[in-house]
Amino acid sequence: MKTIPSITALVGMRVRHGSPGYENKEVITDVSWNGDRVIVEFESGSLTNMTETEFDVFMDQGEISYRQHFASPADWGQAVMHLI
Repeated sequence: MKTIPSITALVGMRVRHGSPGYENKEVITDVSWNGDRVIVEFESGSLTNMTETEFDVFMDQGEISYRQHFASPADWGQAVMHLI
């Protein structure tokens, strides 16, 4: 478990992200908010989103399993992200 000191510290951090068991290595390039969802952008151009509560868990623990929304809240998939 690794606590991340600030949101700005996330930029450049290496993570594994994706569906459980199918994670890809990524580098975080940006973090922003869209309403009640936190958007994390990766160097590859991929994006993920999670609730602020889930994002807080990631910041505190360096890992998270969460519901990523796609076109609507009813369109979701389980995702994981953890520091490497």
